[in-house]
Order: sequence, then C-alpha cells, then structure tokens
Amino acid sequence: MGFCRHSRGVVLVFVAGILTILAAMGTSFYAISYSSTASAVRYSDIWRGGDVPMEGLPCGLSNTVVLLDEDPLHCLIADYAFALAHSGTRHLPVVGAGGPNRQAQFTRLQQHAAATKARGVRNMPTILPCCEKPLKRPPSGRPEDTRPESGPVVNALLKLAEKARPQRPVVVVCAGSTTEVVSAWLRNRSCADRFILVLGYKNEYIPVRLDPWALEIAVRRFRCIVFQKTYKIGIPPERFAQIRDSRWKQVVQREVSMDVPLLAAVALPGFARKVERARCVPDGPGNSRFETDPDGRIWLVHDVDMPALKQDVIQTFWGY
Repeated sequence: MGFCRHSRGVVLVFVAGILTILAAMGTSFYAISYSSTASAVRYSDIWRGGDVPMEGLPCGLSNTVVLLDEDPLHCLIADYAFALAHSGTRHLPVVGAGGPNRQAQFTRLQQHAAATKARGVRNMPTILPCCEKPLKRPPSGRPEDTRPESGPVVNALLKLAEKARPQRPVVVVCAGSTTEVVSAWLRNRSCADRFILVLGYKNEYIPVRLDPWALEIAVRRFRCIVFQKTYKIGIPPERFAQIRDSRWKQVVQREVSMDVPLLAAVALPGFARKVERARCVPDGPGNSRFETDPDGRIWLVHDVDMPALKQDVIQTFWGY
C-alpha cells in the first residue's frame, strides 16, 4: 500500500508538470499568434488606410479627405464632394472656401451646403473659411522660418493631424491655395507625414497664383500627388437642366474648371492611369522641378481616365 501511494504521488507530480508545460506552451502560442496578427494589421495599414490602395498612389478609399478651394462653387467640385460624402464611400469631414474674397465665397458655399442638406443629402461636411492672406517668403529663404497664418481651417487640420498617422494619412485636396496646410505644418511639423496633398503644379492651377511660396513649401516638405496637366470633363451646360434627382436639382451648373479631376484622383479607383514616383528638386528661388525617384515623396500623374470620370459624374447626378 505504501508503494502504491508513493507511485500515485509520482504520477500526480508528473501530470502536474506536464500540465504546467502545456499551459506555458499555450500562453506562448497565444502571444506569438497575437503578435503576428498585430504585425499583419500594422502592415496592412501602411500607406493605404487598411484597404487596397489606389493603383500607383499612396492612399486608398478609407483615407479621410479634406477639400480646400478658393471658390468651390465655380464648378462641380463641391457637389461632387457632397455626393461622395452622401454615398458613404469617403469620409470627408471638412470643405474649406476662401481666398481673396474669403467671406463672400465662404458664405455662398455655406448657404449652398445648407440647401443641399435640406434636400436630403447626408453626411454633409463642415464648411469653414480658408485663410485670406498668402504666406510671405522669409528673408532667410528657409521654409521653417515662414510665419504661419491662422484660421478655422488651419485649426481643423491640426485636429485631424492629431488623429492621423503616417500609415493612415489625411488626404488634402488643394484645389485652392496650400496656405492652410503649410500653416498647419509650420505649427506642427508632424503634419508633413500625416497629410498627403493633391494639387496642380502648373500656371493654370489656382494654387500657383494664390500662394506660390506655400506651394513651394508643400512640394518640398509633403508627400504630394501632383498634376502637371489640366483636364476638363466636358459636360454641355444644357445637360444640367435634365437632372431629375431632387437632391441634385440645384447642382452648380458650370463645368469650367480643372479642379474635379484632383478630387477624382483619390475618389475614383483607376482614374489615375499613369503615375510616376519622383522627388522635388529646388530649381532657383521660388521654383522646383521633379526628377524620377522610385522612393520619392512625389507621385506625378501623367494620364487620367476622363471618360470614366465623366461617366461617374453623370451616374452621380443624372442617375444613368
């Protein structure tokens, strides 16, 4: 009997040891699995907000979008932004309006947005006034020595930057000046990695004329999707009278600007058909050029699918 009790004790000790080992292995396996999963999640977020990226571009459909324009009602861009927000396909919390006639442009857009919301359009962005004055080049010529402007859009960008991260940046479509986004960077340098800018770098584009110094800082310090050509959708004015959807009956009946493609680049998959990575090289006071660089922070858009954008706009507002 003593021998049996001794054997039983040995067996219990042995079993307890095995259970302890198994428990430790289970804990280790869980930790490894969790670590692998977390790493996979972090990896999937890189550049594209956790979804499949726009082909050739550093963003995807889940990146938050902000639209800045000196006069968003001079073409379809504001209504196209409202339609994107209404559909739920893009998170578009802020639209800024301003420039030389800031108060008038802001008031017009605010009234237009209120009327659009009253007609049943959901998820309407907040309308804010942009800065009135351009940035001034400092005597040193160093971007970091520039005095920033302030205002509601700058404050909104700073708040968005706090929630963003380099792996999931906010996309800022600069159809107007780049004054606001550069002013945000001058107050918080991390904005350079938390924003991706979409802009036109050609004389026909408004940012070149409104604030050339801010534009130079933007292409030198930020990741940018850059258009060097202008495009127009080509919808005849008489077509607007044929809109039947009551939500869009008062859509701006003008298509005279090249701004809509800037927004389409980060809203319409496949729209940017030919994209080249490049870097920005200073080329004398107030000028820059772009050189091919597979690791550059500039994405040059050389070709776009305008028929696809035209069809998307027609489908959005005309429903066919």
